[in-house]
Amino acid sequence: MNKILSGKEKRDILSEMNSHYGIDIVPDVVFVESGKGKVWIVNKSINKIDISNLNIERFGTYVLFRDKYGVRFTIEGSQIFGNYAKRNIVEIQKTDIDKWIRGFDLDIETETNKYIIIKHKDDFLGCGKGAKGIIQNYLPKSRRIMKL
Repeated sequence: MNKILSGKEKRDILSEMNSHYGIDIVPDVVFVESGKGKVWIVNKSINKIDISNLNIERFGTYVLFRDKYGVRFTIEGSQIFGNYAKRNIVEIQKTDIDKWIRGFDLDIETETNKYIIIKHKDDFLGCGKGAKGIIQNYLPKSRRIMKL
């Protein structure tokens, strides 16, 4: 079930994004929660439509997941919000891209045990989680590339 988040609920998400990633500017969008911590964004013109009587499974772009570790961006979420982030971004080398898109963890030490935006130059590749000398890969199996 989709629920358009109230102003306070949206501010809570923006506050988490600011405190962890240093994101203080975001596009003017509506946040929609589809349950179990999944958050989607939709153009703000959605407010002009009465969606209460519509049987819509999903709409918008899935951009982030919230849990006890904070906000974890999807690939699309990292691409939308990554340019606004000032903290907790790891720039990986070209040699690490193959490992990442195949779903392997990266042997990179981080300063946090929370979520980290992964990028290579101007390309945002999603989020991982810092843990004892590695970055855990959170790329869904359905999005991994098995053969290059």
